[in-house]
Amino acid sequence: MQMSEFYFEPLYKNMIRSVLEYAIPIYHEEGSKTKDFDKIQNKGLRIAMGYRTTTPINVMHAKAGLMRIQQRVELLAERYNIRQIAGKKSEENINLLENRIFKREERFKEEWDDYTFTNAILTEEGKIKQRNNSINDHTLMNIIREKLRIKENKPTIIFIDGSKAEEGRANEIGIITKENDCWKEEGISIDNRMSIYTTEAIALSKSMEKAKQEYPNKAVIILSDSESVIKAITKGFPKKGENSWIIKIMKQPKNCCKRRQNNREGGHRLGIAWIPAHMGIEGNERADRIAKEKTRNDHYIEFKIPEEDLIRNAEEEAWKRSRNKNKEEGTHKGIKYLNSGVSNNNKKTPWFTTVSSLERKSIVTLSRIRVNHYNLNESLERKNLVNSAECECGHGVQDIDHVIWQCPMNEEQRRILENQLEHRGIDRGVPVMDILKANQPANLRLIAAFINKLGRTI
Repeated sequence: MQMSEFYFEPLYKNMIRSVLEYAIPIYHEEGSKTKDFDKIQNKGLRIAMGYRTTTPINVMHAKAGLMRIQQRVELLAERYNIRQIAGKKSEENINLLENRIFKREERFKEEWDDYTFTNAILTEEGKIKQRNNSINDHTLMNIIREKLRIKENKPTIIFIDGSKAEEGRANEIGIITKENDCWKEEGISIDNRMSIYTTEAIALSKSMEKAKQEYPNKAVIILSDSESVIKAITKGFPKKGENSWIIKIMKQPKNCCKRRQNNREGGHRLGIAWIPAHMGIEGNERADRIAKEKTRNDHYIEFKIPEEDLIRNAEEEAWKRSRNKNKEEGTHKGIKYLNSGVSNNNKKTPWFTTVSSLERKSIVTLSRIRVNHYNLNESLERKNLVNSAECECGHGVQDIDHVIWQCPMNEEQRRILENQLEHRGIDRGVPVMDILKANQPANLRLIAAFINKLGRTI
């Protein structure tokens, strides 16, 4: 039974690379050991993906969406350090992280006044507005107020939003307060290593503090367009590995609930609700505008970064270094591939993950074509494996475009392929690489089927 191509990479990662990585930070001190691991991974890639020995190593890693060994080692060491510090299992003095990372043992025991009862909701009316904007803002606000059991007719409304910054800039938080028809705007800049999820959670946490400190005797409704954050805090307890800021937010309502569960006649003083983004809700639009401004360095605040965000950031940096290594080597190896439209260098998965119905033989063939290292004379002659690039039919160059569109030896199969591609809007003679760039599964299957019918290994 032939194993699908889709299982080769997971098989390598789980059964081979996992063994290589055992104590690899120690082995890494000896440079020769890392080179040995490189050779094992390169060999595994050639077997799994079916690449010829002439295929450059940087191209193979890019096509497979696999991190280079050197960067993988650095990531494992960095991830270990982060977890040791976050769990207080190590006495290593890494001040930068020690001062800015949440500890897993940290407990949030902030006490609110006895009249506070916090509730968080996602309303079906908000979903309806998101779908077709058939509910006006005033009606939606009244429904939210009623479902939150806010008794005041004109509670203070706080709209919040967060944005993930481009590289080199800080993340931004917008907090907009509406009180008695007057608007107040506040922008906060935070570390761009924070995920958008963490950024939105910090915005909610800060707005809860704002409600307590600035409006101690008023009902307050906090409105966020982050559905994921609101969903997280509506659960009864945090899931394993939950973001530290979400845990902080959840513990505040929990403490309040214990005190007020038998005394609700006065209604809730603080409520949190989700609203849809970009639907013309004025406060949300204002918060979104503030969150997207990039010039608020005078309001920069250093919040502690959750462990999971530091690990995610370390992974992204490792991937970036791995991809840059592929590009650097691409100045003299795999130049044509890395500059082509079929390069997979920015992906973390193999190129064929979107075409799961293809059998291994077809994926291997298409992989070789995409990297321009295949068993046709034009490619073989470039590597001095044959003396001539000429086709058996007498044509001067035997490349993939010639085999599919021109070679008279394949006329019968070509007529079938042309009809099939024509029905899909592809004209005769279109460069095969252009068809592969589009990555349309049906077209890839047609090309692979044509090559398989030729009875030759490409």
